[in-house]
Amino acid sequence: MTEMRRSGMLELTLTSPLDWRLILDGWLIGLKKVFFIPFAALIGADLIIAVLLGERLTALFSGAWWLAWIVTTNVGLLIDSYALTWLGLRLGMSTLNTTRAWISSVAIILWLPWFFVASLMALGGVGFNTGITVGSFDLVVSRTVCGLLVTIGATAWAIDQLRSHRRENLASPQI
Repeated sequence: MTEMRRSGMLELTLTSPLDWRLILDGWLIGLKKVFFIPFAALIGADLIIAVLLGERLTALFSGAWWLAWIVTTNVGLLIDSYALTWLGLRLGMSTLNTTRAWISSVAIILWLPWFFVASLMALGGVGFNTGITVGSFDLVVSRTVCGLLVTIGATAWAIDQLRSHRRENLASPQI
């Protein structure tokens, strides 16, 4: 989006007689074409590893919880990718710097949940010789819940911004 803004293509696109939702759909189709094969390869590699190493992982980790971990990791990857798509589109339209839009999107979707978990742990005295401990399962659940809340909120905001605001608001840089 920022490259389109620099070249003047964004303004030209936004002044076209096409419906705004059709323009958004076109951008999303373009993103799917670029990222579908690498994304499918990543998920496929996880599943192949799960099939090939299934018996060894079950014996190593004393149970089949590793399969649930692989499934939830891939579902999280899908959810985060969806959120990064919408948030990246929105931030890419409102900033003049591609790197800034990318870093902001990744920070909000991927880093912010860990910040919340670390803050909760610090406020609760976890890890400061208080006798309170958190197992890795608790950490994963906390990160997952915080991640879902942040992801849902950021995605809803980005979709609302992109779908409901007028073209002229999106064409002017705000960040």
